[in-house]
Amino acid sequence: MRNVSLKVRVNGIPVDRINIRRQIRGGYPDGPKEIVITDPTLGKFAIDDSFNIEFKEGKRWRKTFVSELLTMLESLEATTS
Repeated sequence: MRNVSLKVRVNGIPVDRINIRRQIRGGYPDGPKEIVITDPTLGKFAIDDSFNIEFKEGKRWRKTFVSELLTMLESLEATTS
């Protein structure tokens, strides 16, 4: 898990911690990638496009989808490794 350098909100609540993981299938992490956020009250859970997901672009918040956010996070991860 790592701190987010990208400012993200889920359902209007700022997200401080995001993790990318593989979905568990047949007891093994070999499914498609998913985004997991950590909420101080609810704990860890995967998000999907049923959530209102936004990221800060300049001074404005822009709505996005899990697939686009996953691409952005992977790109940030690649530039920091």
